Amino acid sequence: TSIPIAKRRYYGRVQEAVYEFLLLDPSRPLKDQEAAYEEFFGDNILVRNSKKKSICTGNDKACRTDEKKTSRWEDMQLTMFLLGNAFRIDSSKSPDRIEQVKMARKFFKEVDGLKQATAKGNSDERSKRFAQARQFLDEYLDQVDLPPTSYDRYKTPFDTASQKLCAGGNFCI
Repeated sequence: TSIPIAKRRYYGRVQEAVYEFLLLDPSRPLKDQEAAYEEFFGDNILVRNSKKKSICTGNDKACRTDEKKTSRWEDMQLTMFLLGNAFRIDSSKSPDRIEQVKMARKFFKEVDGLKQATAKGNSDERSKRFAQARQFLDEYLDQVDLPPTSYDRYKTPFDTASQKLCAGGNFCI
């Protein structure tokens, strides 16, 4: 994927994930943190609706596909990786050697530590992990041409739909 296409495809989802991640800030009231934690890590994003298969023999259960949901955290990991990977200049270079992907992985590691510290009820560790994760996230955002987490644009939710680029009426990518 080219950089402009990746930006249109993933910027909204990455920015929404940043907005939701910032709601996990340990300095916020505990009740708000708990709700944000459930929203960020809970499977609440519908990926695929349940539907009936068009050609199927069998009972109703065998003829229906299951509804699939994911969490904002899982979506954030996917979109940050894909957006970072789009910045690869040399196609022979492994994604693991791309600076944006390395930064994203550091962030993922800290958020996993944050999740564990929250589960254990360790508020000091949680604060430390959140601060470190936010620093890694700011470094990543800088490398993918997005503003740092301190900007006001992350104080409101984002539209996660892919941006379309249209030319001449019906031709859109």
